[in-house]
Amino acid sequence: MKLSLAQIRLGDNKNQNFNKTIDYIAKAGNKSDLLIFPELQLSPFYPLKHIEEWNATRDDLSITLDDHRVRKIQEAARESDIYVSPNIYIKEDGKNYDMSLMINPKGEIVGKSAMVNIHSSEKFWEGDYYDSWGEGYKVYHLPFGNVGVVVCYDRHKDGIEQCAQLGAQVVVIPTVNLISEPMDEYAQEMIDKAKANKVYIAMCNRVGREGDDTFAGESIVVSPEGEVLVKAGNHEELITVEINL
Repeated sequence: MKLSLAQIRLGDNKNQNFNKTIDYIAKAGNKSDLLIFPELQLSPFYPLKHIEEWNATRDDLSITLDDHRVRKIQEAARESDIYVSPNIYIKEDGKNYDMSLMINPKGEIVGKSAMVNIHSSEKFWEGDYYDSWGEGYKVYHLPFGNVGVVVCYDRHKDGIEQCAQLGAQVVVIPTVNLISEPMDEYAQEMIDKAKANKVYIAMCNRVGREGDDTFAGESIVVSPEGEVLVKAGNHEELITVEINL
């Protein structure tokens, strides 16, 4: 399986974020089976601030699955003949989710995963924004292997373990982490969990600045033996790694 991670710079300009998404799908299309993105890739990372600082409501900031940008991502996946897992702030059935989609090479949404454990702390005021996903963790049985999706903070809880129990061979994690956070500890956590659960783990982060905050990058792919197959720096890049499932 060839897996790609789009470690990209995002920000307040939603059109630029969207266009970058489409560009990276095209870049990955001729070299990868599955492309994953960082958390909330179409928007600034809202939880850096309390929601009232945006002078908006949850519904103002989130989008629905029939939004034209979601449809264009589906079209791009079809045109590039690749599975794509974008992470977007989605409103659905009166709730708002930090949601990853699984889009197949036909451009169809074949699954939805979202953050289960909502945790708030300084710069991560996620309780202001997200509802807890009640459907638990998902594992997608794709032609090249079984892929679980765990959204950001859920990796610190039981997300990886639950996906492994459901048969995942690789767990992908869209995330946001700042340079002020203990990135070495987070990398070691992924190494330990990959070994303990006998799965590959791929965690994709943002880079660049938003306001006074800088995202760390350092996206990482770890083998079930705990070997770091690739660890990115702090700049934009498309990371592609071949893993043997």
